[in-house]
Amino acid sequence: IQWAPVDPTYITSFAWTPSNVATARINGFESSIATEVMGWQVNTAITFLDPRNRSNGNVLNLRAKRTINIDLSHDYGVIDVGVTWLAQSSRFDDPANTAEIGGYGIVNVRAGYELNDEVKLNLKVNNLFDNNYHTGIHTQLGKYQTEGTGAFLSVVYTPAL
Repeated sequence: IQWAPVDPTYITSFAWTPSNVATARINGFESSIATEVMGWQVNTAITFLDPRNRSNGNVLNLRAKRTINIDLSHDYGVIDVGVTWLAQSSRFDDPANTAEIGGYGIVNVRAGYELNDEVKLNLKVNNLFDNNYHTGIHTQLGKYQTEGTGAFLSVVYTPAL
């Protein structure tokens, strides 16, 4: 799908319309592995893609060719902790492959504490190092901003049935 402004002469237009490419081909390889190392659960996933517009041979826009995700977690009884690292390679913002967006990596951390059998507190911090990254630039007003560092606290209540 390629997005284009409904009225390209109106620079601040927020109305965009999708259109399909004539034919696309996405070849690739995905793999994941999960194991335990010294009490830590380790989950790793890796993706290699070659997403192509078959009409012109260009890379399909907004698709990273390489992605890796590594998640580590450990349970210490009433406390559990974890960290996730996600990295993606560069991608093209436009169908013509003239505007490249750099790759990025982010780290997310989390912890949980079981108050009792029914109540758990969770704390999650996304984009721990406040990485300024973009997954698309294609707005008329500039870059599509992604979330900076965000902290989330939740209370999970699971009543015994």
